[in-house]
Amino acid sequence: MPIDRAVPAGLVVNELVTNSIKYAFGNDGGRITIRFQMIGNSSEACIVVEDDGKGMKLPPKKGLGLSLVEGFAQQIQGRLEFVDVERGARTRLCFPVLVERTSQH
Repeated sequence: MPIDRAVPAGLVVNELVTNSIKYAFGNDGGRITIRFQMIGNSSEACIVVEDDGKGMKLPPKKGLGLSLVEGFAQQIQGRLEFVDVERGARTRLCFPVLVERTSQH
């Protein structure tokens, strides 16, 4: 994956994991799972971050952290989805891995 895709995607994961640590769990802790999958002949990647904590209301309240997540997703032409789950929270980011660059003369 090109670095210009990997860095914003990594920052999204970092922010979502940070949100889980800050808001999802009480003193007993919990589990955070991160999945990465290539889709459609490796032209698209999806990252799923989920926890088994308190969950979040959908659509989520957009503070600074989620605003950053949305900005990084837009930077890589990604689709951000907050998934309704029975327990905890799940967020999916799908984005094209390679973007064709047009040459400028």
